[in-house]
Amino acid sequence: KMVPEWNRAYERRSKGLKIVGVIMDPEQVPPAFWSTMAISFPVLRSPGHEFLRTLNVNRAPLTLRVGEGGRIEDLAMGVIDPIRLGELFAPATPSPR
Repeated sequence: KMVPEWNRAYERRSKGLKIVGVIMDPEQVPPAFWSTMAISFPVLRSPGHEFLRTLNVNRAPLTLRVGEGGRIEDLAMGVIDPIRLGELFAPATPSPR
């Protein structure tokens, strides 16, 4: 349910914002999914469950905003509305130095 919303947010993203999808468990994604679902953004395969545990990811769909150094800045679990998604895809606020 989130892929069409993620596609729209990806198309409207601000310059410099990098967006990638991560498939948590590629073995559980039916092959027909890739031929029936148009995905506008790059999708990577998770390097394994340990990687997901380091991000405390145990549920899908999950939308994360990851900042410099891999720090999670914001997240939303489950199906979210376009307004909330826009907040997650908004330009980052520079941190004070």
